[in-house]
Amino acid sequence: MNYNYNPLAFQQECAFVPYQLVYVYNACVAAAQHSKKFNLISADPTFSRLEIKTKASLFSWGENMTVQLVPYQNGTEITVSSQPKTSIGSQGIGAQQTAGPKNKKNISNFLYEVSRYLQAPQNQLKKTFNPRPGAGAEKIFCFCFIGGA
Repeated sequence: MNYNYNPLAFQQECAFVPYQLVYVYNACVAAAQHSKKFNLISADPTFSRLEIKTKASLFSWGENMTVQLVPYQNGTEITVSSQPKTSIGSQGIGAQQTAGPKNKKNISNFLYEVSRYLQAPQNQLKKTFNPRPGAGAEKIFCFCFIGGA
């Protein structure tokens, strides 16, 4: 039996929001911390990158999700990728048919939660995270490494 990486199990989606990086970062952290569906593993404000895990369910051992934020002059791009925590069992035809929709659902759920926090009053998000003193969002550069085997 071959347990190689299944590219069909990797899913990624990008969204652009007209909010400054600091607000989007705070919304992402809050969405991951306060949701029952996600566990925030790490959050790096310097690179505007989050690592999140989803919990196991009836159809999945859970997912590893990466959130990368890229600031632009008129907003922020959110890139969310998701893939199964384990490749065992991801080679079967049934698993290939359910992995993509499961990843897509996790990404959609996360972006929905982020949207809810972005629509909250901005002063609530400021309390979640204070950037380094003197480092405005325009001075933070983000690098996004995307790909698969």
